[in-house]
Amino acid sequence: MTSSRWLPPLALLALLWAVIAVATGDATGPSGDLIAERGYLRDPGGTLDIHSVVRQTFTPLPGALGLGNAGIPTWLRLVVPPQPAQRAPLMLVLQPAVLEAVQLYLPATDGGGWTRVDTGSRVAYTDRGQRSLNFSHPFPARTDAPTVLYVRIQTHTGVVHAQVMTLDEANDFDTRMHVGLGLYLGFALVMAVLSASLWASTGRTLWGLAALFDITTIAHVSMTTGLMAKYVLPEASDGMPSLMYLTSCTHLVMAGLLWSQLVRMLELPRWVSWAYLSVVPFYALWVPMILSGHGAAVLGQVNIGVMALTLLGYPALFLVRTPDPILRWLYRTLTAILCVYMLYFMLPILNANASSQISLYPALPSNLVSMIMVMAILARRTVLDMRMQQQLEREKLETEQRYRLEQKHHAETSGMLGMIMHEMKNPLASIRVASELLSSGRVRSPEDQEKRFRNIQDAVDGIDTVLQRCIDVDRLDKGAFAEERHPEDVALLLRQWLAQHRGRERIDADLPESLEATLDARLLLLMLGNLVDNALKYSPPDSRVALRLAADGALVRIEVANREGRAGRPDPQRLFQKYYRSPTAQHGGGTGLGLYWVQTVATQIGGAVTYRDQPDALVFTLTLPA
Repeated sequence: MTSSRWLPPLALLALLWAVIAVATGDATGPSGDLIAERGYLRDPGGTLDIHSVVRQTFTPLPGALGLGNAGIPTWLRLVVPPQPAQRAPLMLVLQPAVLEAVQLYLPATDGGGWTRVDTGSRVAYTDRGQRSLNFSHPFPARTDAPTVLYVRIQTHTGVVHAQVMTLDEANDFDTRMHVGLGLYLGFALVMAVLSASLWASTGRTLWGLAALFDITTIAHVSMTTGLMAKYVLPEASDGMPSLMYLTSCTHLVMAGLLWSQLVRMLELPRWVSWAYLSVVPFYALWVPMILSGHGAAVLGQVNIGVMALTLLGYPALFLVRTPDPILRWLYRTLTAILCVYMLYFMLPILNANASSQISLYPALPSNLVSMIMVMAILARRTVLDMRMQQQLEREKLETEQRYRLEQKHHAETSGMLGMIMHEMKNPLASIRVASELLSSGRVRSPEDQEKRFRNIQDAVDGIDTVLQRCIDVDRLDKGAFAEERHPEDVALLLRQWLAQHRGRERIDADLPESLEATLDARLLLLMLGNLVDNALKYSPPDSRVALRLAADGALVRIEVANREGRAGRPDPQRLFQKYYRSPTAQHGGGTGLGLYWVQTVATQIGGAVTYRDQPDALVFTLTLPA
């Protein structure tokens, strides 16, 4: 697990190396460059010409050269050793494609003097001799002596690198640049489309800013690598530097807007967000300056702004306060990589000294890291928001369920209290009347007194029945129900029960001699009592109730049938619901809990109770596992 934490940054570094290698040609090694000696010479006054330059002493140069921001003309002296005849012609290639004014001085083909070739971003692409992304031109190399080339460059910022290679190597280098940049811009375009889609679906401003940042990255990279000049504006000349200045400052402003919102989301101090926003007001000044011909000064300020925002990333590393550890790790790791890169490879652009080839395209790796960083952080933030939303939805659902359960419980409690009060009213009235008559002395005969006492006993039994059913249902709802199964002779059990039942004279029992089963006798008799009492209660007073017991495979089947009484036929859809009573049965007492309790208990012990509506009878069938 520990080693896997390093896989993302290692993969990112590998991707960065691939982009840099393809763009700069580092992947091919030094074998593609035929220059034996390099040197540079500053011309602060801009007065030197080729004839005076050849007599000057040049400062040795190992590779690329930082030109600084001052726009001072700089001369390069390149020495190519004698070449075999089959290698001619050779190609002089200058990078990058943002050099404004470039003059190539190549040895004349007649052996004397110099041939001047003007190129640079101020020269339209269609007017350049060689149709490649970078500035290149063929020249004849000497076979008997070294060939000396001179290049005069006047541009206001950037790094220059000169190479001499064969025509095949130059074409291969240009192809690799096209492939690398195509992959790079394709990745940026995918990121832009994805960010725009997520902005449309989530409405988060940060996704919209990320999409705009990716779009400005595409425009900026296309300008600095020559793709814009070759494929979009091949006829443009003097306006190309101004367009490059405009894309650079626009890209910086978009980066400031994006980072200001990003650090706010990561709960950094507010002053960090305002510091990133500090570049935005300058945009209103930079655009008029570019349009009035002062774009070079704008580009110098933009480079300083890039470095300032880069330096701001260092204290921000220690100020991030987001509670999510993955977000903190992503921000600190990628910001550290970005800061190290920007300081190491952007400083040569601001200073006139020897530089690295990687500094030729500083925007490529930095923008790649920025796009990946923003996408990773926003994706993580979106995942966290979705989880939070899901948690809130779950809590909302649980709250609604609890509320519904409480409402249901409240309704059931109210219903039960109302039902108990209703059911208690008649028995209590009977008890009150009987007790008043007995206490008044008006009931003197033993028969009348016995009748009154029997009424009191019946009323008490009714009250006890109501309370017992309420207790049974409450225990059932609370999960306090328990089954105790024992071997029983069900037929004998029912005969004994019928002998003690007060309505036995109305019951026609069809029982076998014996029926052995393993079951809970107490539960069986309670369920049967509910069914038989309902049949006696809701059938005509002079009618018979049929009770039939039979074995059905591994089941015990008991049927209770009665004729339709005053209450009519029940609703089969609501018959077994708690507190259900037929509207026409309200004249008689009842809790509406008996059938609900029977069905629930039967289901829990693996049985069932069903209702069948026949033309001449209402039939309830209780089946229990034997």
